[in-house]
Amino acid sequence: MKRFTFRLQKLLEIRQKKEDQQKIVLAKASGEYQKELRKHQTIQENEHNLREKVKEEIKQNPKSLDLGKLKWLDYYGWQSKKIEGDILREIDKKRQAMEKELALYTKFRQEKRAVEILKEKAWQAHQEATLKEEQQILDELSQTITNKNREYADKDREVKGGDKL
Repeated sequence: MKRFTFRLQKLLEIRQKKEDQQKIVLAKASGEYQKELRKHQTIQENEHNLREKVKEEIKQNPKSLDLGKLKWLDYYGWQSKKIEGDILREIDKKRQAMEKELALYTKFRQEKRAVEILKEKAWQAHQEATLKEEQQILDELSQTITNKNREYADKDREVKGGDKL
């Protein structure tokens, strides 16, 4: 019985490496996208927290309303709105890059899977051929044993003076 060899094993290994490399690139692109999302979320949370803090101060002490604080709050809100557009464009750019890398990864994974399916079919065919070969050997062995037993039985009858079959 011969060993199983898959002629396209090198191709499968190459495709596996391409998939692994693309997985790393996808992870980096996803990380950059998540970083931009966190940056946007942080800016929104800081603005919200600042507004809530000023509202709370005004509720506790209405006389503490300072024009400087309001100007500063307005300036911070204006700046955050100004950079929000830039951040949203950057988020969109990173999302598109991530989706492109995801599409490549999916393509590489499908290509590798196609070769894996071929390998599975080749393995199954090898197993079936091996089982047939084993069965043939067993059949030949049992036939040989049966023939030998008949020869011994015939010789034994001749020695004892019995009839031949």
